Amino acid sequence: MTGLTFYRWLLPVLATSVVYLLYFGLPLADKYKNSRLFSIDFRLAVVYFLGTIFLMNFAFAWSTGERPTPRLENVIYFFFLFGWFYVLQVAVQHYRSRLASLRTITPVIPIMVLVIFILSILNINNNISTAYVDLISGKAKAYDAALTQRYRLLEASDCQVCEAPPLPAVPATIHFHDLISREERHKPGIDMEWINRGMANYFEKDSVYLSSPNPPVMDNLSTLRNVGKGVLREKAVIE
Repeated sequence: MTGLTFYRWLLPVLATSVVYLLYFGLPLADKYKNSRLFSIDFRLAVVYFLGTIFLMNFAFAWSTGERPTPRLENVIYFFFLFGWFYVLQVAVQHYRSRLASLRTITPVIPIMVLVIFILSILNINNNISTAYVDLISGKAKAYDAALTQRYRLLEASDCQVCEAPPLPAVPATIHFHDLISREERHKPGIDMEWINRGMANYFEKDSVYLSSPNPPVMDNLSTLRNVGKGVLREKAVIE
């Protein structure tokens, strides 16, 4: 899991950092060598950067007792990227005389780094690929339609103990948590009944549950396989 996390999150950053250093960082250091924007103490920039990332994680973990949720991790990662490249530019500003020799570096290294970066971007399960798969496969559209239908059903129904149909598909990019079914209430690791209570209070019901559990979140490769099978079935029916 640690190796996969490194491949998905840190390897693209390291590869991009090398390209940035050679083709953007050093030219910017020469162009803005007298700029106050990057003239702060390098050690102070590092401490501030690491402290900010630590506190963003610590505040959530201390208040909830859990690791940050995926949506919060995305926000933290955005600040990590912003801070990382700012600190990198500060380092280039401070040590540009020592790094000047890198201008004559063999082009093989940047090419290898670029290949690594492209491979990481083309990973089928990265965030960008996941967003496109959710859109192209129709999972996002089906998810939106199912939620809209559910809300209309609860608003129009006079039931007090209500059952809502499960989602037909769960898009990883926009799904956070959902209602649970009655049978899931006492399962280990299931502590999402607060969503049911909130939904019931909003629609002025006694309780709201799913009629059956939602399908699991599918990885991108499995989603594409299912889409392909569906297209082949439709083609066979037409013929």
